[in-house]
Amino acid sequence: MIRAIVLDYAGVMTVPVSMPKKPDPLRSEPDPADVRSVLRSFMSHEVHNSDPTGMWNRVERGEVRFDDFCTYLEKKHQLAGQAFRAMGGNMIAGLALRTMMADRVREWRGSGLKVGLLTNNVMEWRPIWRSKLEEANLLDAFDAVVDSSEVGMRKPESRIFLHAVELLGVAPHEAVFVDDLAQNVEGAVAAGLHAILATPDDAHLVQLDDLLRGHRTPLE
Repeated sequence: MIRAIVLDYAGVMTVPVSMPKKPDPLRSEPDPADVRSVLRSFMSHEVHNSDPTGMWNRVERGEVRFDDFCTYLEKKHQLAGQAFRAMGGNMIAGLALRTMMADRVREWRGSGLKVGLLTNNVMEWRPIWRSKLEEANLLDAFDAVVDSSEVGMRKPESRIFLHAVELLGVAPHEAVFVDDLAQNVEGAVAAGLHAILATPDDAHLVQLDDLLRGHRTPLE
């Protein structure tokens, strides 16, 4: 029986995100003169880096500040690092919340489901995305909100999924997790949760509805 839904923030609660794709070892290195290409290449490696000591992993666990990460990038490519520093929280600030997802959260809560939010994020960006949820009167609609930079754990580490379901008061197999990054979906499955990969065409919502119909009993 599914008793809880755990949702990613960027790309699930918000409009789709253009996440850097997993690096292709057969592709040549980007042209150093193409700053955007260099930055995409760097962030692709960082986002998909499975090494827990990777710099972006440490940023999202709250161990390294965003400014220090930008300095790290600047040492590799000054202009790319400066570009990322200038973007700052504008990237996440520009992600609009989806009204449909806000309605879904309230609908699920009304049906008796627990609903949690689980985000890999940056400590300096916390006020930005939390304020967007507050403005939409949505922050309090979640039974639990887990920010990687606040709890010192990040997706796809099993421990953060187990932490989220513990806060929701359910067992891992009683929860379904939705994320737009495949490695996070795989991490949730490894932790014992059901998991669905979010797609821009919203096919994941159909999958979620089917899963809920097949794994829930009517409220008494």
